Amino acid sequence: MASLVGPAGKEERKRSTERMLERQVARLNRRLAFLGTVGSTAPFIGLFGTVLGVMRAFRDLAGASGAGPGVVALGISEALVATAAGLFVAIPAVMGYNYFLVRSEQYASELRLVTDEILDQLTEKR
Repeated sequence: MASLVGPAGKEERKRSTERMLERQVARLNRRLAFLGTVGSTAPFIGLFGTVLGVMRAFRDLAGASGAGPGVVALGISEALVATAAGLFVAIPAVMGYNYFLVRSEQYASELRLVTDEILDQLTEKR
């Protein structure tokens, strides 16, 4: 009859609740990897755009003889926009990743404490 109700012994119940907790924590952290990847790669994408903008500025400078600062302004502008865009994406992504990672760990810790208390009370009642 115990198999219909669930695990009978304290150790069986503890293992069962640990498995369930791990599943729930995995569900919470499922999309955190994507957020972390965005946060860590966005600066590199911005840097790539920066390099392309500087290359354009030098190409434009080389193509115009006797050119002034106006010739390189467009390339430098592109470089700065790319840098800003990379940082604009990366900073909130890293902040969100860290926030949700800490919250997930806190939630998991609280769940473990509560389940331990419940298991202790269930064992004492028997």
